[in-house]
Amino acid sequence: MNFAQLRSTFSAPIPLKSDLTIKALHFTIWAAMAFFWPFANIYYRSIGLTGTEIGSVAAVSALVGAASATLWSVLNDRIGKTRLIFTITSIGAILALGLLSQMSSFLPVLLAVALFTFMATPILPLVDTVTLKMLGPNHDYYGAYRMWGTLGFISVSAFSGFILERLGMQVIFSGFAGGLVIFLLVTRLLPEVRASGGGFSMGGFQQLVRSRVWIIFALSILLLWGAWMGSINFLGVAMTEMGGNQGAVGVASTISAMSEAPMMLLGAWLLRRFGPKRLIAFAFVIFIVRLTLYGLMPDYRWVFFINGLHGFSYVPYLIGSVAYASRLAPEGLKATSQGLLVTVTSLSNVLGGVGAGLLFDSIGPASMFLVLAGGCLGGLVLFVVGGRKKER
Repeated sequence: MNFAQLRSTFSAPIPLKSDLTIKALHFTIWAAMAFFWPFANIYYRSIGLTGTEIGSVAAVSALVGAASATLWSVLNDRIGKTRLIFTITSIGAILALGLLSQMSSFLPVLLAVALFTFMATPILPLVDTVTLKMLGPNHDYYGAYRMWGTLGFISVSAFSGFILERLGMQVIFSGFAGGLVIFLLVTRLLPEVRASGGGFSMGGFQQLVRSRVWIIFALSILLLWGAWMGSINFLGVAMTEMGGNQGAVGVASTISAMSEAPMMLLGAWLLRRFGPKRLIAFAFVIFIVRLTLYGLMPDYRWVFFINGLHGFSYVPYLIGSVAYASRLAPEGLKATSQGLLVTVTSLSNVLGGVGAGLLFDSIGPASMFLVLAGGCLGGLVLFVVGGRKKER
């Protein structure tokens, strides 16, 4: 097998520079995130925040992120200055991280997280939008490129927990900031073109958000992602309170990321074979199974095995929802549609953050996971039944 044949197995038929740039974007941003997201709530707990306060931080962060994702995505569709937006948001996120690292009580942490979220949230949907734009008619290959984000996450999460144990929790800030600097350098390789095929239209925007199909999709994702992010917010905390440490949390995150890679490689085939709606429904089922198992586990080591299901839940959800959101959007609103999807998931964090925080404090982590599994089940029923009624 020569280089061209090998490349065609894992890449879309696009210019090599574009191919490498997309892969580097996903790799660097997810590598940066691996230093921060798995440990953020453990850090908040270590400085004395209660479960309810951690949930409140997540909720406020989600509200800010909901507005931020749509605002920056609409701006990108209007002006087409993607590199400029990446520069502003990345530098802003780095400065906000520095501020957050100096805070040690609830209200200052809340304000610093809000600023950080405003800058950091739009980065991922814009990376997805740029990926779909550069792939063009080869958009089914999205999963193969998003896999490089998984590889970036694995490359850092495999040892980040042990680094934190040796050097202290403050490393999460310098690690994320350093990764953002590298990501920003990679964005310089992007061509400065519009992320959508046409111009932004307010009429088209209103038509999109009023669509019954979009509303059913959004409400279903609201329940799914609210339940899932509620569990993620407290999974690391639950592990440490069951006897685990930062190293165990890092290993659990690595197992999750490793389970993504095979499914990401199959992303194009999965989309063609099953379509985005079936993939999303399948993801619902596996998420419910995982949440139920978290609620039943007697020992934190169970997480290592349960997280092996991550690829079968998160990847179908990711490639299905990104493809479905893009399919529902008219030309000129592709970035906006991805931003709206992030807005929905950010609002889900409000539901999951506050709800899970209250449940964690009142009934404990085990019962919290089971209640969240029930919420996810409600989302599945809405998505399947609501979708059938619309089709009829």
